[in-house]
Amino acid sequence: TPENPNYFMLDDGSSFYGISVYYPWNVTRGGLDRFAALNGNMFGYWDCTYDNSGNGGGKYLLESMESGVGRYDQRKAARIDEVLSWAEERDMKVMLAMWVHGYLRMEGVPWSGGRWFSDNPYSRIVDVENFYTDSLALSYQKKHYRYLIARWGYSPSLGIWEIINEMHGTTGWVRNQSASKKWVEDIHAYFKVHDPFRRPTTASFGGSEGASHYA
Repeated sequence: TPENPNYFMLDDGSSFYGISVYYPWNVTRGGLDRFAALNGNMFGYWDCTYDNSGNGGGKYLLESMESGVGRYDQRKAARIDEVLSWAEERDMKVMLAMWVHGYLRMEGVPWSGGRWFSDNPYSRIVDVENFYTDSLALSYQKKHYRYLIARWGYSPSLGIWEIINEMHGTTGWVRNQSASKKWVEDIHAYFKVHDPFRRPTTASFGGSEGASHYA
């Protein structure tokens, strides 16, 4: 709100108090109905290959290994369509995570479970530690963000852009924290310029170190 940036307000001036969970994959109508019964009105959803439910498109990234960098896998796009439509039916808001830590992590740096080589097509054009700084990678990322805004910016159920989830679990953060923070600031600024509804943006960390908050 204009009076306090720690609180949300809808376009009509009414307040919005979020009762939320992270529901990042395997979202179902039944799961959302159970959440709604508890007065839940907001959830976080990942663009990631953990999601194997729904219409068959859930297990792909928006830029998948099959589509390649610069092309948008319509199987995953259809899944995001589905999740947003279910949220709209229940008057819920979605926080959409564009990047999830495992897909920007080389195995063991800093954690196990890295999916950089297996699931992220950017591994074909840039080294993982340079994802936040490489000019070619950044040019494709901006096209990706422009597509997100053009495809789903209309949706009243899209509430927050989560630029990255648990950034401290990415190899680029371990290698160069200052460059990583600058990347977050730059992507935040990009969405403020290009999203006509100026939705809030955020980036999450697994602790207070390096954490940032945006509006």
